[in-house]
Amino acid sequence: MIAYKIVEEKDAGLFTLYHGVNGSRRLPIGEWLEADERLVVDGYGQTPYLSGFHVFTTQSAAERYLPRFTAERSLEIVRVEVGETRPKPTNGDVLLAAKMRIRGRGLDASTRVGYRFK
Repeated sequence: MIAYKIVEEKDAGLFTLYHGVNGSRRLPIGEWLEADERLVVDGYGQTPYLSGFHVFTTQSAAERYLPRFTAERSLEIVRVEVGETRPKPTNGDVLLAAKMRIRGRGLDASTRVGYRFK
């Protein structure tokens, strides 16, 4: 399944916004990754859910989500392949994926779909 992920671009690499994979926030390109799944909560009093890679089913849903980030950093929306997805219980626009692969980088629309600089 194709989905869209918001990532941070820095030091010529792509990074997760929060939690990493195997102790690192750097995201390799072209490699299938498995999420470090664990029970998490989004805030006080929320119901725990199984974590995963946060992705969006459409580019426009990812773009609508961008204004929620207020820290100054370079954000990019990348097209990814995902597997073993499920809805995020606290946000209907977000899917949680157990597996993910960033297909590549470049200026063509099939791999790099947009920027937002803060």
